[in-house]
Amino acid sequence: MENRELVNFLSGRFFMISERLIHAVGVERALWITNLFGWRGHLIGSSKISEDDFFYLTQSLVTEKTDISVDKQTAFIKYFQEAEVLEVRRGNVLPAKNFYRIDAVKLIELVERNMVEYDQRKKEKQEQKKLKEENNQSDGDLAKTSVCKTQTLVPSTKPTTEKLPTVPVKHSININNIDNDKHILISFKDKSLKSIPSQLCE
Repeated sequence: MENRELVNFLSGRFFMISERLIHAVGVERALWITNLFGWRGHLIGSSKISEDDFFYLTQSLVTEKTDISVDKQTAFIKYFQEAEVLEVRRGNVLPAKNFYRIDAVKLIELVERNMVEYDQRKKEKQEQKKLKEENNQSDGDLAKTSVCKTQTLVPSTKPTTEKLPTVPVKHSININNIDNDKHILISFKDKSLKSIPSQLCE
């Protein structure tokens, strides 16, 4: 059974924010314009304004509802003004109020325009990730080949009493065959060598 207190808590006041809007303008901008748009819709639904009318909402009330600071709100207002989504008029009453008018068509155009850029960035990140994985795979194959080339001879740690030659002598390597553990048995003319796993060269 669900926790009733949790259900009541989650069923309280909340914002419904478009995922596309978040991707297009960022989380906080999306929250701010959604709160403004919601208040506009409430006023229209209450027949207090028409769709083309200005309406007011104090920044202090916005901060109370969204926890977005006045400084950030000022920056968001400028952003949406430059995008021609928002018109703002300053009231002469106290406390000071901003009167807003939202162009819903311009807002949709802004979202669609920014989503094209978002999708392009997302595609580029996916391609970079794929390229990185392919490069890592290539590096792994190269490292495996290098091990096969550089670890051909492994001197034995078994003590020997043989006197080492003082003059360099060319020695031959004889590969006999592969034992049950898939190790290549290598013999050196003057001293024995450890066996090397054959899978290193596979």
